[in-house]
Amino acid sequence: DVEKVDHNRKLINENGELVSIKVFQRRQKTDAEIFKIKPTGSFRTTTFTGEHPILLKDKGFIKAKDLKVGDWLELPNLYHKQDIRYKEKITEYLEEDVGDNELFWWFLGVWLGDGCNNKNKNSHDIYIAFGKNQEDQAKQCAKVISNLFNRSVLTCIKNGGNTQRFTHKKLYELLEIEFGRYSYNKKIPEWVKTAPEKLKRMFLLGYLDSDGSAFFDKNLLRVTYTSNNLELLESVQDILYGIGITSSITIHQKEHMSRFNNKDYLSKESYKLNILTDSIREFKTDLPTGIISEKMNRINLYQQKSNYHKKKSYFSEDLKKIYLQIDKINISLYTGTVYNFECDTHTYMCRNIVTHNCDPLTTNLAVRFIIVRIEQNRWKSL
Repeated sequence: DVEKVDHNRKLINENGELVSIKVFQRRQKTDAEIFKIKPTGSFRTTTFTGEHPILLKDKGFIKAKDLKVGDWLELPNLYHKQDIRYKEKITEYLEEDVGDNELFWWFLGVWLGDGCNNKNKNSHDIYIAFGKNQEDQAKQCAKVISNLFNRSVLTCIKNGGNTQRFTHKKLYELLEIEFGRYSYNKKIPEWVKTAPEKLKRMFLLGYLDSDGSAFFDKNLLRVTYTSNNLELLESVQDILYGIGITSSITIHQKEHMSRFNNKDYLSKESYKLNILTDSIREFKTDLPTGIISEKMNRINLYQQKSNYHKKKSYFSEDLKKIYLQIDKINISLYTGTVYNFECDTHTYMCRNIVTHNCDPLTTNLAVRFIIVRIEQNRWKSL
């Protein structure tokens, strides 16, 4: 939310580098023409005034009012870079030497999808929930936990579910602090996004085995992740971009009432991340010893016959740049506060869009500001 940004925050420039905010300006506008832009693959839209410059592939910065549907946005592939922060962070919490263990990263992905924590007096409990037909997966997870942490797992079969519980104070703290609590508040920390590719693939595999799907629809394989946490799926999308895999996020289900165990519950809006068909072959992942994944086996055996649609997103050859087509542009009038950032390198990112700070010496300052919000709601056409 741009209203919460202050001089203590950092922006990301067109090269993927953190930059400081030098000036943060606000102006009021009345009946100003604004342009709501939706990049391919993104669920969110971002709104700009007409004079605000947007970075396009091979064209440089173009005013928002001159953009067209089908233009190619250019942005840095932030998480193609790798570093060793993951080692430092994991050893900060855990005594076990698991930082480079593929099974540990698979466990993190499984917990992200189907896990939760609970502190009961001095007992720091970690839970993993499986369905009634997932007995083999539950046994596999219990074995991984035993091998990684030397912990015994208690199993509770109730109401058609299979829930595993074990205690581990330091792991509990890592999960609570770094990944959050409850489905709506879970997150993926930056050190996961910048870990080596093989570890990120294990993390994605674990999350696929818990909250993902791989199924056939009209002879085409569909690979998806589903969650009621939009920010979480956007972080998954960041990781996928980092290893050269394109995807899109769409609405899965609107908010509705559901019934479970004879009780009515309000189910919040949920979202679905779809790995694009042309990227499924890049998503294929060798399974580590000790892991059986029916979903990944289905993906690994899939033989794609041909590209059936025109690409609307792709990467530079070195994977350092991402190119996304503009899907939609919605033009309307706006009255309210508009904003501009000035930073050292003059460029900064919104969600999947690179923009340029405004120069008050060359144009009317009031019309070159980014609009207050990054849209949270799904696209509504004119």
